[in-house]
Amino acid sequence: MVPEKVLKAFDGTLDTQPLRVSVKFKGLKERIFVRMGEIEVPAVVKEVNLEQLEREHECRITKRGNFYIVTPNFVFDIIKKEGLLSSVCDEHKKKLRKWMTEHGCVVRQLVGLE
Repeated sequence: MVPEKVLKAFDGTLDTQPLRVSVKFKGLKERIFVRMGEIEVPAVVKEVNLEQLEREHECRITKRGNFYIVTPNFVFDIIKKEGLLSSVCDEHKKKLRKWMTEHGCVVRQLVGLE
């Protein structure tokens, strides 16, 4: 189950962006940052099959510095078609919440918890 605060950060309705979420990995605390339509995950696991995770979770994963940036594929389609992703658009919020609920576990896989 995804906490409501994480869902609100991901759909853009949380007042404070980004939301910082702490997870423990091998005894160390790591921070994950959740923004509207994007999750920033520390690249702590070296052996990750990004292509497989992208297929399984319908997302794009890019590496930026020491972080993986996870963005659902449909976000790019919305931006291309409509010009932007909007937290006031109910359709966008529903899609973001649905993706996070169904595919948010990709974060656990990227930090080696699954």
